[in-house]
Amino acid sequence: MTQIIGFAGKKQSGKNTCCNFIIMLKLIEDGVCKRARLNDNGEIEVSDVFGESTDKDYFPFKEPHVNVK
Repeated sequence: MTQIIGFAGKKQSGKNTCCNFIIMLKLIEDGVCKRARLNDNGEIEVSDVFGESTDKDYFPFKEPHVNVK
């Protein structure tokens, strides 16, 4: 069953950060990464991807660090 969630609000009210938070929870729930967090800009950072980690504690979950296409 498909569920659709809509976000509405004024400019700069945290809509993207809220969506990133939900995606971050799903990444952890589905076992894509062990640990994840949101940085100060509201972007997702992960500790590893499917068990493969880097020398950093956390790295951004976006291009060019991860192929997310």
